[in-house]
Amino acid sequence: MNFLNTNSGAITGLATVVLAATSVILAKMTISYVKHTSKLSKTAHDQFKLQREQHLLENRPWVYITKFDRPPEYRLRSIFKFTLENCGKLPANLDDVKFNLYYNKELTDEDIQEVQKNVIFPGQKDYFVNFGCYQAIKKIKDNIDIYVVDIKFEYYSVSDFEKRKKCSFSGTFEIHGNLFNILKSHAE
Repeated sequence: MNFLNTNSGAITGLATVVLAATSVILAKMTISYVKHTSKLSKTAHDQFKLQREQHLLENRPWVYITKFDRPPEYRLRSIFKFTLENCGKLPANLDDVKFNLYYNKELTDEDIQEVQKNVIFPGQKDYFVNFGCYQAIKKIKDNIDIYVVDIKFEYYSVSDFEKRKKCSFSGTFEIHGNLFNILKSHAE
């Protein structure tokens, strides 16, 4: 006991140094944990954003042109018939259609009738869009000449009441008689 009484100042000093060193180590560890927790939080937030985007892409309508046809009864009326299919999980509300017909690389001057804006349900494969191209086809011999068609469909998910997320399918198609060749296509 005499040793403690005589060296109490030194022991207290040593204990203070040990406590100070321990406090510094704990402070550094705490700072390290805060940094790692911040990184983990950012990673979790980024992962959530990716999962949300994946969910939105998976749970939405996806409308494509799956078929082109010019049945004999349509040829006399100069009408192209496109078949749309919704491969997505939600119904699509067709909003706008843009259609350009080219002949000999020149845009024809056509007044395209307004396309009826309907809902295309998931798995529905029988939604038809007809385009009359009366002026252009007067100049073109049937089944001989090549048309190039640029077409873009814009649509929304029926659950998107405020129309915040516009979806679209666009493509360029070459039409030779009744043959249908996709030159390029893009879906958003």
